[in-house]
Amino acid sequence: QVELDQKLRASEEEVKRKQAELEQKQRDAELEALRRQVELDQKLRASEEEVKRKQAELEQKQRDAELEALRRQVELDQKLRLSEEEVKKRQVELEHKQKEAELEVLRRQVEMDQKLRASEEEAKKRQAELETRQRIAELEVQAGLRAGVEAGPRKVATEEELRAAED
Repeated sequence: QVELDQKLRASEEEVKRKQAELEQKQRDAELEALRRQVELDQKLRASEEEVKRKQAELEQKQRDAELEALRRQVELDQKLRLSEEEVKKRQVELEHKQKEAELEVLRRQVEMDQKLRASEEEAKKRQAELETRQRIAELEVQAGLRAGVEAGPRKVATEEELRAAED
């Protein structure tokens, strides 16, 4: 009975020792799990901070890009306004030149009309002179026929001869 009691006590002690070892291993595993969780949390926080930093950098780059786009738009608007002013100036110059050209065409037309009228008047004048000379020649011929011209046949002046004599 004593031996059995001793074996039982030894067995109980062994069980307690094993139980204590198991509990220690569980505590060690829990501590290791907690340590790993802390490391993961730290890494996660570091990663979150890195994500936040990169997000802030991205937002800054976006703002910079938007500002640059606005600056370029302002420059383009300024150039466009200058261009519009230049276009208006050139349009005014073009209209002025067109009006000058139209006036020049009208002036030339007036000159041509005046020359044409003068030429028509000159032609009428020459035609009247020619008709007058022809009538004089006809009258001279008739008078010569009546008077029985002794000097012989008389030549009637041609239109070219009358012009040459007139000049």
